[in-house]
Formats: sequence, structure tokens, C-alpha cells
Amino acid sequence: MGGFFPAADIRVSQVENNLQIEYFRPSGKVSRQIYDASRVEEYSFYSAAEYSQQTIHPIPLLECRCPYKNEIAHWEFYGWKSFLSTTEGLIDDPDLHSVQEWTARINKKTGFNTVFLNEVLEIYKNKIFD
Repeated sequence: MGGFFPAADIRVSQVENNLQIEYFRPSGKVSRQIYDASRVEEYSFYSAAEYSQQTIHPIPLLECRCPYKNEIAHWEFYGWKSFLSTTEGLIDDPDLHSVQEWTARINKKTGFNTVFLNEVLEIYKNKIFD
């Protein structure tokens, strides 16, 4: 199936009681995710959601879809690096060296508020040195 996920074709299939999603990238790389399709009790669902919202991963990650030529590409900021994933392959962004530079780049890609971005990125920067 094309056009559903940026820079990859996907195939969705049922494997026993699981849902399997396969991603086929232009480079030939294939990745898979398997999700348990069993019913989850409401209390467990809300408990997991609360845990997730209270957990901050030590490495910053932000992903978004953005226009690129005649497609919708996938832009990612992860671990103080960023790149665009397209049907042409990965396009690495130039390295940046300050929170202010990252704030400007992420704001340009996402439209997120710069005060918010700067505050969050400062928290992540300080976690590196804890």
C-alpha cells in the first residue's frame, strides 16, 4: 500500500491474534512491527496511558510529516540529529550546536511555539549532564 506512510510502502496483515505492519523503504530496508490485537481492559489501558504521559525518555524525539517535492516526507529530530526520510532516501540536515539553533529549526519544520521548544530542549540538554 503506497501513500499511507511517508517514504515507504506498507503491508498490513493478520498473524494469529496480532496485527503485523511491514514497511518497505526505497533503500530495500524492510522493518516490521507486530501489535497484539487482544482486547485490553479499560483500567489497564488508562494505567498504561498515564504511565506513558508521566515518562520522559532521556533522548529527545520529535517526528512530523512535511511536504517535499511531490510527496509527503517524514522529518525526524532524534538525539540532537535531524533528517528527512523521502522516497529518494535519507537526507541529513546539517549539524547544529545550540539549543537556540535547534529551536529555530524545529519551529520552522513544525510551527511549534519557540518559547515552549526552547524550554523543553533546555531540559533535555541539562539531562545529558546530570
